[in-house]
Amino acid sequence: MSRHEWEEGTIKIPRESYPVVRAAVISSYNRTQNKKLADARGAYEIAKTTGFRKRGFNRANWVKEHHSKVAWFITKQGSTKVYVPKRKDFKLLPTSKSAVLHPTDGVTIVFDNQKHTVFYSVDENNHACETARQNPVVVSLFANLRRVTNWTKKSGGQIFGNDEYNRGSEVFDGGSNYATESFGPQDSNFNGMYFAGAGRNW
Repeated sequence: MSRHEWEEGTIKIPRESYPVVRAAVISSYNRTQNKKLADARGAYEIAKTTGFRKRGFNRANWVKEHHSKVAWFITKQGSTKVYVPKRKDFKLLPTSKSAVLHPTDGVTIVFDNQKHTVFYSVDENNHACETARQNPVVVSLFANLRRVTNWTKKSGGQIFGNDEYNRGSEVFDGGSNYATESFGPQDSNFNGMYFAGAGRNW
């Protein structure tokens, strides 16, 4: 069943825990980059041999059909050839610096070293939040945030979102954005941590 949905929000992480969360999530991102590079290299090698001595064989189309997740990295528009994947297309990021991550289409994670915050955003699409939560980098983000135990009154935050069914509510106060995740002290109110629309243009 169709379910168009989105979510986003900013979490302020306690100073002592921030480097741990940031390093863990960026390390997870780097592992996915290495896997993508390995997959692209594998697809390239297979494509080279698959069409060997086959007249008119279109290696680019074959890769797009059988290895769609990495096809963009080893094919070029208008060409039937495949190209060697390059490390620069799968950049690794330092685990100690501010970073903007795009672990998958429509998902943005931003670490800000000055503010000790992490911003998370999922663009609206069908089952977008559900799909994003299955990505290993996103899994790492939320798993590591849940491991933080030293929340303070000035830290924490909420992830807010909405979906097509909630927006269609006709009851009083229905259809409003709702919290999908909360982090921080139990007695704090984090609504002020949310910036509507922020991150949609990263």
